[in-house]
Amino acid sequence: MTTGKVIIISAPSGCGKSTIINALMNEGGINMQFSVSATNRAPRGSEQDGVDYHFLSDHDFREAIAGDAFLEYEEVYPGRFYGTLKSEIDRIASAGSNVVLDIDVNGGLRVKQALGEEALSIFIEPPTIETLRQRLESRGTDSIESIDARVDRARYEIDQAPRYDARVVNDDLNSAVEQVWAIIVQFEVRKRVGIFGGSFNPVHTGHMIVASYIAGWTDIDEVWLTLSPENPLKRRHDGATDADRLSMLRTACGNSDTLKVCDVELGMPRPSYTVNTLRFLRDRYPECDFTLIIGSDNWKIFDRWHAAEEIIKEFGVTVYPRPGYPVDSRTLPEGVAYADAPTVSLSSTFLRQAISRDMPVRHMVPDGVEQYILQERLYKKPEHEAQQ
Repeated sequence: MTTGKVIIISAPSGCGKSTIINALMNEGGINMQFSVSATNRAPRGSEQDGVDYHFLSDHDFREAIAGDAFLEYEEVYPGRFYGTLKSEIDRIASAGSNVVLDIDVNGGLRVKQALGEEALSIFIEPPTIETLRQRLESRGTDSIESIDARVDRARYEIDQAPRYDARVVNDDLNSAVEQVWAIIVQFEVRKRVGIFGGSFNPVHTGHMIVASYIAGWTDIDEVWLTLSPENPLKRRHDGATDADRLSMLRTACGNSDTLKVCDVELGMPRPSYTVNTLRFLRDRYPECDFTLIIGSDNWKIFDRWHAAEEIIKEFGVTVYPRPGYPVDSRTLPEGVAYADAPTVSLSSTFLRQAISRDMPVRHMVPDGVEQYILQERLYKKPEHEAQQ
C-alpha cells in the first residue's frame, strides 16, 4: 500500500511560516494534509476540536505521554503542552497523503530523528535578525519585552537550521513559496526502484512472489523486472526469443502499480553488465533512486560481477533468499540489505524441461503465461527430435 511521507516546516515567529503553508496547501498537484496538533489548553474563541487542535484534558494529555502516543511533544510553558499524535500521522499517511507538520524547531528535529528518510524537514528563516525584529514590531501586537524574547528565541532556532534538510530565506513571499514547493515536489515524486534482472525464460510464480514481497514489504516502492538478453555468467538458453520473454513478462505484471517491465537491456551492447544498466537508468530517470535485487545464490558470487563494488556503493543491493544458499543477514556489508522473502524451489530450467516433456506447469507460471507458452509452442522439441 502506498503511504504518504511527513513534511516538517519550522521557522521562528514572524517568518511567514503559516502564510507559506497555507499557500502550499492551496497549490494542488501533491496530495498533502495538515496534521492537527494536540494540546492541553482550552479552546479559544471559535476554535474547534479536531480542526484547530485536538483538545485534551491535562489528565488525558499526560496519560497519552505515558502511553507513548506522541511522535513528539513539548512543555512550551509550565504545565502547557503541545504535541504530535502518532495516530494523526498514521491516519493521514495510511490514506496515501503526505503529512504537513507546522511545529517548532525542537519538535521538528525530534520527528526527523524518529522518521529519518521518511520525513523532509524545511526551515524558513528571515533575511536578517534585524528584518525579523522590524516585522514583529510592525504587527503592533507585542510588547518590546515580548519581541526581545521572540528575537532571542529566533537566534537559537536559526542556529539549529543547518540540521534541517533544506533552508529557505523568506525575503520575498512568492519566491519563498516557489522554493519550498520545488523542494517538496522533488522529495514527494522521488521513487525507490528495485531492479530485478533475469532471463525470465520463462517467468514463473517464484519470480513474482519475490518481486511482490519486495515491493510490498520493504522500503522499495516499485520493482522493475528487467529482461536480460544474456547473462555473462550463464550459458545462453534456446527456446524463446527476446520478444517472447518480454511478452510473458508483460502478461505476468499486467496492470500492477508496483511491478513494472523494463526492456532497456535489449537495446544495450552485449554482453550486458548490470552496472551499465543501473547507470543508464539513473541518467534517464533522475527522479528515481535505483537499487539492485539479487538472490542469495548470486550474492555468493557477487565479487565476480563486473564493477561489484561500484554497484554496492552507488546503488545498493537487496538480497533475497534462494534454496540452498543461506545468508546471515548480520554479516552483510554496508549498502547491502536483506529481504526475507518467501523461498520457492522453482526454476526456469525445471519449467523448460517439464514443458518439453509435456508435463503440466499450471500454477507454476502466472495467469496467461501458460497459455502463451502453449500457443507459441515454446520449449517444445522439434518434431524430428521428439520422434527419436
